[in-house]
Amino acid sequence: MPAPQLLDLPCLIKRVSSHATDAFAGVWRGESRRGIFRVLVVGVIWMVAGGLACRAVPIGPERATQAAKRWLEISPAPMARQAGSPGEARAYANAQGVAQFYVVELVPAGYVVVAADDEVEPILAFSHEDRFLAQAGNPLFEFLGGDVAGRLRGAQRRAVAGKMSAAQTRAADARRAKWALLTTQGGAEVLPRGGRLSSRGGISDLDDMRVEPFVKSRWDQSVIWVGQTQVPVFNYYTPPYSPGNLNNYVAGCVATAWAQLMRYHEWPKIGVGTGTYSISVDGTAQMRALRGGNGAGGPYNWASMVYVPDGSTTVTQRQAIGALLHDVGVANNMAYSVQGSNAYVNLVPLRGVFGYASGAIMQGDLDQVLLAMRTNLDARLPVVISIRTSSDIGHLVICDGYGFNVGTAYHHLNMGWSGACDAWYHLPDTDTDYLYFDRITSCVYNIDPRVSGEIVCGRITNQSGAPMSGVTVTVSGPSVHTATTDAKGIFAVKGLNLNTAWRVTHNAGSLAFGPSEALVTTGSSTDYSQVGNRIVDAFEATDRVPEITENPVNRCVIDGQPANFRVGVVGISRPVYLWQVSQDAGATWSTVTDDAVYRGASTGSLEIPAARTSMSGYRYRCTVGDGGSLSLLSTVAELTFGWSQLSALSARAQAGAGNATLTLGFVFRGSGTKPALVRGVGPGIAAWVSNYLADPQLRLMAFDSGAGAWTEEAINDNWGGSAELSAAFTETGAGSLESVSLDSALLGSLRNDIYTALVSGKGGATGVALAEVYDADMSLASRRLVALSVRNQVGTKDNILIAGFVLDGRASRRVIVRGVGPGIASGVPSYLANPRVQVWRYFPSTQTWQMIGENDDWGGSAELSALFSQAGMGALSPTSTDAALVLDLEPGIYTAQLSGVGETTGVGVVEIYEAP
Repeated sequence: MPAPQLLDLPCLIKRVSSHATDAFAGVWRGESRRGIFRVLVVGVIWMVAGGLACRAVPIGPERATQAAKRWLEISPAPMARQAGSPGEARAYANAQGVAQFYVVELVPAGYVVVAADDEVEPILAFSHEDRFLAQAGNPLFEFLGGDVAGRLRGAQRRAVAGKMSAAQTRAADARRAKWALLTTQGGAEVLPRGGRLSSRGGISDLDDMRVEPFVKSRWDQSVIWVGQTQVPVFNYYTPPYSPGNLNNYVAGCVATAWAQLMRYHEWPKIGVGTGTYSISVDGTAQMRALRGGNGAGGPYNWASMVYVPDGSTTVTQRQAIGALLHDVGVANNMAYSVQGSNAYVNLVPLRGVFGYASGAIMQGDLDQVLLAMRTNLDARLPVVISIRTSSDIGHLVICDGYGFNVGTAYHHLNMGWSGACDAWYHLPDTDTDYLYFDRITSCVYNIDPRVSGEIVCGRITNQSGAPMSGVTVTVSGPSVHTATTDAKGIFAVKGLNLNTAWRVTHNAGSLAFGPSEALVTTGSSTDYSQVGNRIVDAFEATDRVPEITENPVNRCVIDGQPANFRVGVVGISRPVYLWQVSQDAGATWSTVTDDAVYRGASTGSLEIPAARTSMSGYRYRCTVGDGGSLSLLSTVAELTFGWSQLSALSARAQAGAGNATLTLGFVFRGSGTKPALVRGVGPGIAAWVSNYLADPQLRLMAFDSGAGAWTEEAINDNWGGSAELSAAFTETGAGSLESVSLDSALLGSLRNDIYTALVSGKGGATGVALAEVYDADMSLASRRLVALSVRNQVGTKDNILIAGFVLDGRASRRVIVRGVGPGIASGVPSYLANPRVQVWRYFPSTQTWQMIGENDDWGGSAELSALFSQAGMGALSPTSTDAALVLDLEPGIYTAQLSGVGETTGVGVVEIYEAP
């Protein structure tokens, strides 16, 4: 379990990164074996040889002002509330004087926060009330500073690296379109049909507030101002002085956040007693008793706790609020001091002291955090999140609303500063680039005083995308639950059994979009691990016109391996697919049906499990309709046959001596011998890595299957600049080395099947090194590379374990990629407990990387187990958390990336095998 987080007034939380000396692998190889180009995966970033210019463009104050004005022209009432008139933009810069964001004040009240770079979402935050407080300690101001700096660093790293997944590419395109909309003359022309820049926006309105903020309190941590006088409220009973003393220490953001949540629920209904708990005051520990609502542990006086204390607030009302914040602080073992008050995020008091039925905490995984937020807000349950500011200061806030504006998602944050810093804030969603977003350090969700269990929620719209209210939704499983959609078409059911299948139906009939029912399986909400809530999206329409968005593409495959043709469509609620095949170059067409040759003939994905060369030249297309008069026809794709094979394998990691030796295993299949180039590179990566291995030594070990033992095949220390090796570097596309460098290399004909390349430091030295193996004669098809395995320590962020490989040829090939941790537990005590594996592909035309596959927990299926065995891979326990993918890969350059779920670390293995 991650360490708990200490939060104070602005809730100090110091995050110390653990930088393990882990592996970071890469490929040096051209797309063709002649080395047309060379991709380097080196250092702590990904770089393309020659570099890429940064595309980010700084935004000046005039453009920022224009963006805010144009935004309010397009959407004058964001989140269903009229905004004021915009003034001029004021820049806020970092310590180096570089503008990070602009604030455009609104008249008579409110403000808009505009990004200072066009690689960041234009409108970051806004408020209809108050003025923007640009002062140290203001949680919104400091949150913005840290968030924007991180997003700018992410944009710069992507620009240098060109590394983006398909979802990130779409998000980048949407950001640029949004900037064009807000800052280009006549920019409204770039606004897509329906007024949305993202399909996540929901209905066709420009502004779509899904859940209006529902926590009405606007509380703080100490006093309120009444004219020119300060009056104690939130610190009424805090130490160190007597009750009602103006100078009592601040209550702390933990107390403020939890107290506002409890005020919303008006919970507990009964007294809490006068139990004592350990606190500290100016560093001195002491025991302090709860007060309850009457000073003797009785029920709290909820009716007297006004939402927004002001000059009319009575002493009784101030005492009622102060008593609650006092008890929350004491139960959370608050450390009070004149500098601030801090406490850990802790669910024990919530359940044990105040009697809440449920509550869970999530850290690290933004996808899971956003799932928790969406499901809880739909169920009208506040979410408590810990945010991290520019100075690594933590602050606990409440999220109590969300919506979309011009296609961008915004969440409402109650900052616990008397409402002065409350704002609608753009948090990255799952379609955007959140790789560099680390501002949310924890999220407490499913906080319910009466009900425990998981949440299932969703939204029902009609065919045009408008919400349908008053619809009865039934969720059936071991028990039956009902809910009614609200004005936004939202429904939510709480308290569902975990790990259970549920059938979701509604009574809207044919007026509603999508199917009449949906199946969903809840998970198990577990602290720091996963969110068990689920969203049903089958009943929500987009506003897209019917169109084919993905056409089938030509497939070149290997005889006996699978082929797949896909078609994608939007704007049809119940698409009907009809695949056709032509065996005479398109002269005639016949309908495809499911049989021994084809699967999925009535779906959007037609599969040929084992394509045969007799099918070479077959052409495929698909018609997609709505069951009536509408019919769309895809383009035509052709099936051909060819060959492909692994031509280069590479791994990069910290290398040393003994157990720290960098070990790269590889396997050949076929008869005869095979020319191969094996290298151990240290000085050759000096341009990208400062701590490179200065003098690597390379040993090549071969496994003698007859003797069942390893023998030394060859050894090299300094490659010597030989002409033969230099020619092999050029021939394989491996990249040149300085003739006098201390890098190591071996070239020879290998006859055994299994080899290990060991790269160590001379004299026990350590540093980062590359271990590489290349097929030196691709024309010799009777023998080829079929597998790679690399084992090393797996760290976090730039220190995850990455293995690179190149697939050469014309045809796609099925490949097994595994990330193993528990599978090596018997011999490695410090194994990676829960590995996640991702596969990325490099696209030379755009000089970008895109993720094409990901897995966390392989699932234990019998089919996969059999495939592992056929490929010669070791068995995995069916219940293990090891990761595995089976992918049909086109020829190209790939990396397999191994990391720990929740940023955990340990020893792991990346395996890449040809599938049989």
